[in-house]
Amino acid sequence: MIRRTRPGPTAAVLTALALGVVAWSGPAGVAGASTPGGDSDATIVVALDAETNSWRPGSASFAAAGYNVAYSIYDPLVVRAADGSYQPYLAESVEPNEDFTVWTVTLRDGVMFHDDTPLDAEALVANFTDYLMAEDSEVAGDDQLGQVEELALIDELTVEYRLVAPNAVFPDILTTDAGFPFSPTAAAQDPNGENPVGTGPFVFDEWTRDSQLTVVRNENYWQEGQPSLAAITFRPMPDTDTREQALAAGDVDAMLSLTGSSTVGELDGVTVTRRPGNVAAAVLFNNTAPPFDDVRVRRALSTAIDPEELMIVSEADGTAKANQMFGVDSPYYSEDAAAIAEELSNDPEAAQAELQGYLDDPERSDGAEPGDSLSITLHCNSSPAAMAVAQFYQSEWNDIGVDVEIIPVESATLQAQARSKEYQAQCYRVGKEFDAGRALDAAFGQESSQNFTGYSSPEVTALLDELRSTSDPATRVDLVGQISVILAEAVPQLYGAPTVATWAAADELSGMDTWVLPDGAAGAYPVYLGTVMWGQVASD
Repeated sequence: MIRRTRPGPTAAVLTALALGVVAWSGPAGVAGASTPGGDSDATIVVALDAETNSWRPGSASFAAAGYNVAYSIYDPLVVRAADGSYQPYLAESVEPNEDFTVWTVTLRDGVMFHDDTPLDAEALVANFTDYLMAEDSEVAGDDQLGQVEELALIDELTVEYRLVAPNAVFPDILTTDAGFPFSPTAAAQDPNGENPVGTGPFVFDEWTRDSQLTVVRNENYWQEGQPSLAAITFRPMPDTDTREQALAAGDVDAMLSLTGSSTVGELDGVTVTRRPGNVAAAVLFNNTAPPFDDVRVRRALSTAIDPEELMIVSEADGTAKANQMFGVDSPYYSEDAAAIAEELSNDPEAAQAELQGYLDDPERSDGAEPGDSLSITLHCNSSPAAMAVAQFYQSEWNDIGVDVEIIPVESATLQAQARSKEYQAQCYRVGKEFDAGRALDAAFGQESSQNFTGYSSPEVTALLDELRSTSDPATRVDLVGQISVILAEAVPQLYGAPTVATWAAADELSGMDTWVLPDGAAGAYPVYLGTVMWGQVASD
């Protein structure tokens, strides 16, 4: 049920609360400063699939659920337009030098954080120096801001990102948390990122961890007429059935699912939008430790899997198993990589032969005696759906002689283990809705904080370096294709069902799957996997 609520807090209240955010977005029919329309007193409840550890860029481990909250509170410096180009959003302009080693960002004049701290060049430098480049920052790796040698203050509204090496698509990094400006005044009083202050369409109100987070309308938002909604409450509900039941009962007005749903489309008064992307369920192999430091083991476990049966168990029958970083609709999808992945699947005899070569090796990496059997652990989320998939892998690998112990853990534990490499194999969701080079650099770059498999290849590193130095579309497609082929042969991780971001929302809600830039140009959908530009959502 769409609810009606009181107007948002005044500027004086916002200042007292020291809250803030800024954003750049807009629904169909919204151009520049035009008004979204709809019921301006409406407040909605949104069910997401997970909780997030923190809300300050740098300390936050944002996934689909976290980005949905973040895009209500923060504005990105840069966004992707529907034509694939990168356009300034909270920034007024973003310009490179000739060799893409310096990117000059000029901010919009007069924008304020929710706590009335001005958004200026000094704020960006403070964000960068004090938080984003901290040793434990999620965005400080070489796949993101680790590429920046210096963030130089040029004038009151202008900074230069001076890079260590050329990067022709550096603005892509500024479309997500590395490019979400936040109030340095508020951050200094909020060490854990529990009271986020940005410049976005909504202002943080309150957060009860693992229960709900509420944002209210920013009455002083820089885009006149936005947002339409008075407030949004986000509720983490990890179980898909629970989210569906809440939607059917009217307890929530919209729900996000990344695992597919068989019944949500049957609800009256609900509109369902589905979009496959470049993200998939997967099994990470720890390439830095035995036995998965040996490619024969990784290839054997891949070759043992029946793709069609895996899709049935994953409740994705009728969908083809993912086989690389990019989906079939992406210009970067590689037919050559797909062919290699097909060869390394659904052949138990070949899988046994590959595995036996490792088992009989007197120098096998796990230190066992030649001929000894292999035992591994597989960590997966404890939900029933994840356990069903884990048990399928266990059965397939048992059939080729591998003993598999399944260890159920919570999502937060999976994230921590991925970063620390304290696992052998584990279920995870992989892939990025970012630029292809950035996505590959994040997942397989030698110094990337998000290289959870620990895979390293001099050939891939060299190709990634080339990719950063060119903006030519055809050249970039060719380089990505070469990387995809290398990865397909090395099998650093095993792909499963492609992730389909599914939104089910009350028919009264509009703007869930479209948005525009301030100049009226169409924005890319989704902004990130399943992420909505909430400032442009309206209740009819």
